[in-house]
Amino acid sequence: MEPSLESVERGDAGSGGTFGKASSDLRKNGINRYVLTMRGKLEPGWVGRLCTCLGRQEINIVRGNAAKVSSSEWSSLFDLAFPKTVHDPAAMDFIALMREERTCHMGASLVLYDFVLEQTEKYGGSLYVEVTGQDRVGFLSSILNTFSLFSLFPTEMVVETKHDKVFDRFWLKAMAGMPPSEAAAAALGDTLKAYTRKSGGNA
Repeated sequence: MEPSLESVERGDAGSGGTFGKASSDLRKNGINRYVLTMRGKLEPGWVGRLCTCLGRQEINIVRGNAAKVSSSEWSSLFDLAFPKTVHDPAAMDFIALMREERTCHMGASLVLYDFVLEQTEKYGGSLYVEVTGQDRVGFLSSILNTFSLFSLFPTEMVVETKHDKVFDRFWLKAMAGMPPSEAAAAALGDTLKAYTRKSGGNA
């Protein structure tokens, strides 16, 4: 039976947290498949750094979700597919990986089929971004790195891959939890359009 990825507790940024310090848990879920749970006080930008490190090791994020439950606390769940080259996934330190420095890339290898981008009132003002694209290891890392170039970071995200097609959704905030500016949204829209195979997205 596949794990339920609907159990991530969600809450508006600023609500009372209950998880405490950062923690992770990895559970086997089939041949080379594991479910990773991370929760607690996770540093700003943690998900981008974690995804970058996973991509470097050819670990694919099949689906998952993550959401802030307070200004500094998160709850997340990811379904991971490990390559055979990773001999002992249980020995990996995911807390250390989320703290590694990373180099942001524009994501030139991204191929999007379409995207949606719109301002919403969720989380006190956030930018909703929905992307569909060609699956590859490192796709999520590349899209998160692209967001960060415009100082935009997820407060909630839901990602899924089916039949080699990615369907990911994000609610983005600016630095210090501020609502994204129109200029940042427009610049991100132009960048996503450049990665889209057909003429433009639904921005």
